[in-house]
Amino acid sequence: MSVGRNTANTIPLFYVASDHAVSVTTTEAGTLEVLLSSQSPESITSLTISGPLNAKDLVYLKSLFSGDWFKENENYRVCNLQSLDLLNARFVKSNYQFTEMEYGTYGLNIASDSCFSDIDRIADDGVRYSTCNYLAQNKSLKTLILPSNIRYIGNFHYGTNLENIVLPESLEEIASWTFRGCGIKSIFIPRNVKKIGLGIFESCNNLESIDVDPQNSMFNGWLNYYGSNSIIGYDYKLYAGCKNTDLSVGYYEKIGYGAFYECEGLMEIEIPSFVKTIDGVAFFGCKNLKKLKLNEGLKSINLQAFYGCESLTEVTFPNSLDSLGCMAFCQCNIKDVKLHKNLKWYGRALKSTLRKEMPVGNKSGFYNHDINYYEYVSPFYMDPIEKISIDKENPYFQSFDDACVVETATQSLIDGFGNFTIPDCVKRLADRALDNYSSTEIVIPEQVESIVCDNFQNGIKKMTILPETPPVIEKREYYKKINYEYIDYCKADVYVHAWSLAKYKANPIWSKSNIYPIENMYYLVDGIVYDNLKNKDYESISYTRTFNNTAWQSFYIPFSLNYDDWKDDFEVAYINGVRQLDKDDNGTIDETIMDVIKIKSGSTTPNMPYLIKAKTTGEKTFYVSDATLYPAEENSIDCSTTIAKYTFTGTYNSIPSATMIANNYYGMGGGELVQSDGSNDLKPYRWYMKVESRNPSYNVSNAAKTITINVIDEEGETTTGIRQLQMTNDELPVYDLNGRKINENNLKPGIYVKNGKKFVVK
Repeated sequence: MSVGRNTANTIPLFYVASDHAVSVTTTEAGTLEVLLSSQSPESITSLTISGPLNAKDLVYLKSLFSGDWFKENENYRVCNLQSLDLLNARFVKSNYQFTEMEYGTYGLNIASDSCFSDIDRIADDGVRYSTCNYLAQNKSLKTLILPSNIRYIGNFHYGTNLENIVLPESLEEIASWTFRGCGIKSIFIPRNVKKIGLGIFESCNNLESIDVDPQNSMFNGWLNYYGSNSIIGYDYKLYAGCKNTDLSVGYYEKIGYGAFYECEGLMEIEIPSFVKTIDGVAFFGCKNLKKLKLNEGLKSINLQAFYGCESLTEVTFPNSLDSLGCMAFCQCNIKDVKLHKNLKWYGRALKSTLRKEMPVGNKSGFYNHDINYYEYVSPFYMDPIEKISIDKENPYFQSFDDACVVETATQSLIDGFGNFTIPDCVKRLADRALDNYSSTEIVIPEQVESIVCDNFQNGIKKMTILPETPPVIEKREYYKKINYEYIDYCKADVYVHAWSLAKYKANPIWSKSNIYPIENMYYLVDGIVYDNLKNKDYESISYTRTFNNTAWQSFYIPFSLNYDDWKDDFEVAYINGVRQLDKDDNGTIDETIMDVIKIKSGSTTPNMPYLIKAKTTGEKTFYVSDATLYPAEENSIDCSTTIAKYTFTGTYNSIPSATMIANNYYGMGGGELVQSDGSNDLKPYRWYMKVESRNPSYNVSNAAKTITINVIDEEGETTTGIRQLQMTNDELPVYDLNGRKINENNLKPGIYVKNGKKFVVK
């Protein structure tokens, strides 16, 4: 059947060879749909086009083998076109504007007047290059012959029925991932191709042979006559291969990025000894690969090189290997790993590896070319590793208990498998160090100083963190490089030593977690009322207090402290008595002094007033193990002279300043006993002193406003004035300074002790 020419209007001719084969010639771009509309385009199985075509024509043409793809809410057009011959067609620029649906769904370049999606590749005449991505996602097309004048192709994605494609002699470049998911069985690379992108045969599961024109000056074609079935460049790089590739044919130093990407027909492979590098995702998704032999000479296996090779259960690594990239064997089924002394790089992807290899819009998605190196991820992420060991002579890494890897120089844990224990040498948990941890609980040892936030993403429900000072939570390296503030917070329940609890809760990052004490512990915080009513034993008891100065302060706690608990940071003294001095012997008290004695051994008594002096300022924590916590009691010490009674009473409640003033109570301030001036309430864990008259001639209102502290037997101090201390309570025994009990009724002149206080007999 044929249609005649309309000579008056010079209408283009089209020819129908049969009911399903059509040949059409255009004289004006953009008219293809009009020319074919009367011929039931849905029934065409073979179409040959000559003449100019533009973007509008390609949008229409795509509908013939991919359905009416830009009409989202209507029924898709049935696809029958199986063969498309564009050999004598040519692509030209146009003023066609893509609709939002056409652009948004398929990524077409709506800003371009050209039918080419990559405007930067248009030559001066505007007709030399085409990505042909309008031909992607085809549903029926089996054979495609491309125009004879194009130099660039790309994006024939997922044409699962596309078995044959004829590339023109004019072709110069094949873009990355061009034939992804196509059903091609064989392909011939023409002589003028100068550049081949990454992973051009991804998921081409039917591909059996690859041929390169022997006259091609960039790629070695003659090797295919010896069964190479691959594309090898004269730059010593294997660009692409198929399931029938013989890697031993030819010489090359690198297996390129994505060379065998998702080659599901590949079942075994041996990497020749002349290969130095297996680049990123080279064997990604080769899920049927069961046998892999790596020979000596191999130095680098880059990121995700064997990602998803789920049939791979064992790998022997050569001594020559010095770099093992992140996720290199992720989602394989490897259980036993032995690494050698020459390994220098474990689990990262360097920019130098990727910058020249990774295309824009790369498959991995999260790598940024502007940073010096990328995130650490275990080479064996998500593998069922049961044992990992590193040669003891390796200066860069150590393995512990065949379960984890530590970077020696930084003392960083960088990988761990199974329910492992973090070694004591570790000071830092590096990026994703716990990604392979199989338990929901982990213990962070006390020497760990920092944790990269990525370690909080792996499903851990309980973290026991032993460091007293909260470890720093670092941002991921990627976030540091791009100056991004996001930090992943710990979602697990966090258990810390009870004496550290306050520090973790005060930390702005750790406070976002649920934090609990590890021990059966009671922790006391200075200034907060203590109201426990009964004795109770605890594994640990802590008391935290901030010391703003190094003067003597009052000290009253409900548990016992041993001298060793405070000796390095504090001095603690007990109250020995109060003296009133009449310096001029006129019968009037001129000065009042409180004598204290520093404790240099033994323990304090719970609920007993003491004095404490910090050697340095700042927040301090006392803690004791296996201790008893006593009930909250207000116990007193009675120190009396012949004319006044001085009572020191401890309290675990706050006493308002008004109460202190109304009762003439004294409190410690500036290293002295002073009457309250009303500026501050008395905090819990302190004591106060009350003065009462024991002699009608002594008026309490005339008592000293300030009582100085005298440390007995401290260097430079004496016991001067001790004779004025008059003891009462005759029922208590008297001792000499050697601790011998003395008959009180027959005392000779000297110094004696009664009720824990010294007195003088003249």
